Amino acid sequence: MTPIKSIENDPFFSNPISQPSTTDVDFGKFIKKAIYGTDARIKESIDSTIKLMKGEAGIHETMIKSQKASVSMNLLLQVRKTAMASYKQIMQMSF
Repeated sequence: MTPIKSIENDPFFSNPISQPSTTDVDFGKFIKKAIYGTDARIKESIDSTIKLMKGEAGIHETMIKSQKASVSMNLLLQVRKTAMASYKQIMQMSF
C-alpha cells in the first residue's frame, strides 16, 4: 500500500492567488504549470491502470488517480473555454 503523500507541495493544491505575494502572477506560467500538472496526472492514471491489470496496484488507488486526472482535465478545458470566449470578446471590441 502506498503511503499518503502530503498535499503541501502538490501543484494541484497550490493556489498562487490565495498566497500573499509581492510579485505578479504570470498567466502564461500558470497555464503552463496547469498543463504539465494535468499531463502528469494522466500519465499516473495510465501507469496505475497498467499496474492494476498486472495485479500490482489496488482498485481504490487506481480509481482515485483516474478521478484526479479527470477533474484536472475538465478544469483545464473550462479554463481554455473561458479564455477563448474572452479572446473573442476582446477581438470584437472597437477601439
